[in-house]
Amino acid sequence: IECTNYYLDDSKNWLNKSRKEIKLKCLNTGDTALLNDTNVRFRKEAGLTSEKIYNFQKNQKVKIIGTTWQKENIEGMENYWYCVQDEFDNIGYVFGAYLDIISTN
Repeated sequence: IECTNYYLDDSKNWLNKSRKEIKLKCLNTGDTALLNDTNVRFRKEAGLTSEKIYNFQKNQKVKIIGTTWQKENIEGMENYWYCVQDEFDNIGYVFGAYLDIISTN
């Protein structure tokens, strides 16, 4: 599974293409979530300055791939950045405050 410039190796570690371990934690890749707001930015990398892929709409479903290890505080909301896959197989990041997890395995 690729996530921007990261991939999951056989040992379930997230690595960048230079094979340097990065700080993402892998969740059960069967988890899904719904976006709980409109115009939520879907980004290429975790962070507010990352390039936007497009905007999600409320109730759009995504598959959760993983999260950052550390939470970030954005406009008074503290949460992780989630690496997710949309219905078109695009992979990128969404700030966790805008996700409602609907299923876990």
